[in-house]
Amino acid sequence: MNKRVVSSLFVIFLAAILVSGATMAWFASQAEITGNFFQAGKLILGLGEDTTLPFDLTNMQPSDEETKTVTVQNKGTLPFKFKVVIREDEAAPGKGDAGYLPDQLWATVTMGAGKVYEGTLANLLGEDLVYADANGNVVPLAAGSEGTVAFKVEFMTSAGDNYQASSFKGTFDFIATQVNNPGWDQ
Repeated sequence: MNKRVVSSLFVIFLAAILVSGATMAWFASQAEITGNFFQAGKLILGLGEDTTLPFDLTNMQPSDEETKTVTVQNKGTLPFKFKVVIREDEAAPGKGDAGYLPDQLWATVTMGAGKVYEGTLANLLGEDLVYADANGNVVPLAAGSEGTVAFKVEFMTSAGDNYQASSFKGTFDFIATQVNNPGWDQ
C-alpha cells in the first residue's frame, strides 16, 4: 500500500478514537453549603458617666491629695485589653528645671483590685499602665463589661519654696486593643 494511504487511514483512526473518547460520560456529583457569613467585630472603648477626671487642682499646698476614678467600658463586641498613658501637655517650670511640679506629685494608680503604680508623676509620664490585677497579670474586659481605674495624687511635703506657683497640665490617654494583639508586650 501506498504510504500516503496508510498515513491517511492512521490519522482517520486516531481522530475517531479522540471523538469517541470526548463523548464518553463520567459520573459526577456536587453539593453546596450556602449562607456563609463573615463579619469583623467592633472594638469600642468608652468612659462611664461616673468618671471623675479631669483633675482640677488649684492653690495646692504640700500634703494636699485627691483621688479621681474612671470607669472604662467595653462597648464593642470583642474582648479587649487596655492601657493608660499620661502625657505632659505643658508645665511651668519645665522638666529638668527647679520647681518642676511632677517631681513633687506622688501618684498611686489602682486598676480593678490591683495597685499598678506608686511613685512620682514625673516617673509615670509616658509609661504604659496596663489594666492588670495585683500580680501584674493583664485583665481583659469582656464585651459589655467595665473596669475601674483610680488615680490618687498627693503634693509631697518635701516640696520647697521653688514649687510655689508651679503648674502642670496633662492628658490621660486610654488605649484599647484586641486581647490577642501580638504588638503589645503585656
